[in-house]
Amino acid sequence: MPPSAEPASAHAAAESIELSNLLSDGEVVLLAIKPSSWFVLLISLPVVAVAALIGAGAYLADKLAGWEGIPLRILGMFCVGVVCLRIVVATVQWLGRLYVLTNLRVLRIHGTVRTDLVACPLRDLDPPLLSVSAGERVFGLGSLYFQSRGAHTISAGWAHIANPHEVHRTVQDAIARAR
Repeated sequence: MPPSAEPASAHAAAESIELSNLLSDGEVVLLAIKPSSWFVLLISLPVVAVAALIGAGAYLADKLAGWEGIPLRILGMFCVGVVCLRIVVATVQWLGRLYVLTNLRVLRIHGTVRTDLVACPLRDLDPPLLSVSAGERVFGLGSLYFQSRGAHTISAGWAHIANPHEVHRTVQDAIARAR
């Protein structure tokens, strides 16, 4: 049985209440999931890598060439601060994301200050595209992308979801039933 929208915590209960305001009559939630918590690391990875390269480069420049630029301690604290800030922002982004499959639509809800809702009717969708990048594969994750029938652009996407093959199958079944 696929994951359901039954609330497991107070936060999930609040999301269910808000979600019920978005549903039309006769619309039933088949699946409501958040991105994996690895989402925070995966979207922060480029910033972490750049900060590590800058820190390592400055350390090597100081040790090998006697570089007399910015003191290493200050540069190190700056790099750590940037990484921490990026992780905080990524965590807030993760908290504000919810992916919902109903018997009529696919929804992507994201945002904490200003909520953005992308909804695509199931009957208008091609089968979803499943993408598993190298970083996602390491953690057993994947991303689903939805494209309206006949369109050449992606209408919506669910990034960094756990059990991507099971979720993909569930969404495919819902699209087939909606037609």
